[in-house]
Amino acid sequence: MSVQNDAALLESLLPLVMTALFRPDEGDPLRHHSVGQVRLLRALLKGSRTATDLSTSLGLSPSSLTQMAGRMIRAGLVKKELDEQDRRVRQLSLTQAGRELMETRRDRRAHSATLILEKMEPQRYRELIALLEEIRALGDARTPAPAEAMV
Repeated sequence: MSVQNDAALLESLLPLVMTALFRPDEGDPLRHHSVGQVRLLRALLKGSRTATDLSTSLGLSPSSLTQMAGRMIRAGLVKKELDEQDRRVRQLSLTQAGRELMETRRDRRAHSATLILEKMEPQRYRELIALLEEIRALGDARTPAPAEAMV
């Protein structure tokens, strides 16, 4: 098998693995939000960001980001504030409700993954984690401004 064939297999396998690990259910606090909205919330978990930075890292046009952020602001999950250094710039960040929602989701997803990993030998899933970290690092080195991780 060639590297290109392996890459194609990996491309088709990863979404299936994500679904197996993090199967959505009625208890998912973000089940009614779009993938793009979840990506925005996830990006803001790391702290305040400018709209320009977010649109670049998420691969969205500024107008798309503005619309999406507006919906998240109206939902009470995101807030917009003036930048302390440059008052022309607006910073987006999670509200307490947004942070709690994302933390609840992360905890539920970690529990779901635990149910799968417990069926594997610890050495095997630790090797998998190490390989995934290596792939992420190689991707980060290849791309100057990596897009945020998918949901």
